[in-house]
Amino acid sequence: MKLTVLTPLKKLVENIEVDEVFTPGVEGTLDVFPHHANFLTELETGVLKWRQGEKWSVAAMSFGWLEVFDENITVLADVAELSDKIDLTRAQAAEASAKAKLQEGGLDDSAFRKTELKLQRAMARQEASH
Repeated sequence: MKLTVLTPLKKLVENIEVDEVFTPGVEGTLDVFPHHANFLTELETGVLKWRQGEKWSVAAMSFGWLEVFDENITVLADVAELSDKIDLTRAQAAEASAKAKLQEGGLDDSAFRKTELKLQRAMARQEASH
């Protein structure tokens, strides 16, 4: 299978051979193996993983779409970052800031949702960096 991961600003990976892909689906983690049925689905903020032989690669991603078509897997993400590019200290600070805002309360629905998404992204970045 070939994997491509794209964001509006960059190509994270393009047409690399993979043996397995885990993605954060809206209803749980999706595991894609060779000869998987073709499909298109929405993705949540979380950790994207792929295996090439025995080697695993990891990226944090924020919302997107997954298409599996004829042994080609394409992930279109709003934001995606390879694990070795993640600033762990910055991700931890973002998590602490978002948690503090949520605990303060007084946020309208829009601000609450934005802060909640920031928290999810910070947590995904930390998980991907390990």
